[in-house]
Amino acid sequence: MLDLSSKRTFCIGAFDPTGKVFGIAFLEEYFGIHNNWIYLYNLQEFDKGSFLSKKLNCSQIRILKFSRNNKMILNATTEGTIFILDAYSLNNV
Repeated sequence: MLDLSSKRTFCIGAFDPTGKVFGIAFLEEYFGIHNNWIYLYNLQEFDKGSFLSKKLNCSQIRILKFSRNNKMILNATTEGTIFILDAYSLNNV
């Protein structure tokens, strides 16, 4: 089980189309600074931790969705910003 209770914030998750990888996004507040984090996990090995993560400077992520071809991740924030990340590097597309 993945315990996110220590994050004390809104967490969202999504599986890729194959069902083998899932992503978690959450907002972290540290000394008044807000950052979103995205973590990607291999379902069969998630006990080893995430295999990829990225800190994003944006408002709270409310939508996290993998593309059908598994190459991109769509993110939408509470302020209406939509951005797309490469699913293999988490870099902006």
